[in-house]
Amino acid sequence: RVHEKMKEFQLAAVCMAKALELDPSNQEVQKRLKTLQALAKPAGPPKDNWNLEEILENLRESGFSGAEKNADEALQQDLDPRAWAKGLSPKEQRTWLVDCYRMRADDDYVWGGCNMHGLYHMSGKQPIVEDFLVFCKLAVERQVIPAEWDWKKFLATAKDLLPYAFEKEDAKDKY
Repeated sequence: RVHEKMKEFQLAAVCMAKALELDPSNQEVQKRLKTLQALAKPAGPPKDNWNLEEILENLRESGFSGAEKNADEALQQDLDPRAWAKGLSPKEQRTWLVDCYRMRADDDYVWGGCNMHGLYHMSGKQPIVEDFLVFCKLAVERQVIPAEWDWKKFLATAKDLLPYAFEKEDAKDKY
């Protein structure tokens, strides 16, 4: 339900499909899955909510003193879904992304009404692996993976880190 509240209908549908695997005869889950799948499909071409000219104009009006070209480049970098990786070594990138997943799982448990997935599912390694792979697929779909990504090394990093919870305090200490 957390994903639905955040309008992440595709992810909510994936979660609901997992629930249906546990109880295929559950009609309420079947209905809900159909609804979520319909909501997850875009009604048309995606709309560009970012009007760079308007943003640049607002920057100019608020006294931004940088050159327009530099402002445009800065805005483009801010809009780049891979920008999180800039300045990090490949090893740091791999660790950071695994930590993002672990933090999400912890947040969903703590703040998401005990939404237990991944490590918090408590039924062996398979749910952790499946949940993590959904996260990875969504990262690829949303183009957040850097161009020079080494999946083999990333999965080795994940294998070492995924068995352990990663809470907000851990992130504060680490980063």
